[in-house]
Amino acid sequence: MISPFLKAIGQVPDPDFRSVMGRALLYAIGTFALLLTFTWWLIVSTRFFGIGWLEWIVDFVGGATAIIVAFLLFPGAMVFVVSLMLEKIARAVERKHYPNLPEPRPQTMSEIILIGLRYTAIVVALNLLFLPLFFIPIINIFVFVGLNGYLLGREYFELVAVRRLEPEGVKYIWRQYRMRLWLAGMIITSLLTIPVVNWFMPVVAAAYMLHIFEGLAYREVSSSNNLEPPAPVE
Repeated sequence: MISPFLKAIGQVPDPDFRSVMGRALLYAIGTFALLLTFTWWLIVSTRFFGIGWLEWIVDFVGGATAIIVAFLLFPGAMVFVVSLMLEKIARAVERKHYPNLPEPRPQTMSEIILIGLRYTAIVVALNLLFLPLFFIPIINIFVFVGLNGYLLGREYFELVAVRRLEPEGVKYIWRQYRMRLWLAGMIITSLLTIPVVNWFMPVVAAAYMLHIFEGLAYREVSSSNNLEPPAPVE
């Protein structure tokens, strides 16, 4: 888990990688601003008590709540941004670390957008569902990291894996390595909670997951229709 992350971090100075990170930074700031604006608008436009001074207190507290909610939803929302930039990220990583790889599976822009939207919707929806638990001390850490670790681990993995495997192969590899990928997702989630760092981290996270993916035994799956593990030798 450490070596793939160090490889991803080590590529930050590369010009190709920096150009992608620059765009990702702009998208990240825009995404957070949209989340913050929408959350704040939703809170202040909802009347909870119908009493002026109570509504003012709710609106005041709602500003802080909006920041917290936007912060919590940010990792999931960035999945869509990463899906749109993944090919450039992957190309930069593969050019440096895996130059002998064959061309990836061709994907249409509509497929990429649909995958990104689906993953983003799942992550955001489940975070909203568990939102009340995020305000309970101690429990919130385990729920947030565990839930988003699983979700982001799976989503980043599938974004990377679908470039090389058909959907059936992606599911098979996920089942074989789900605990390792869940742990990678928890690392990604933890890093995405660090202010400012989280604006750059989605690009590094995508590169990190690509390195992990290339370390998995997926090539036999990609070249075979047999998705069952080999029978043990007696």
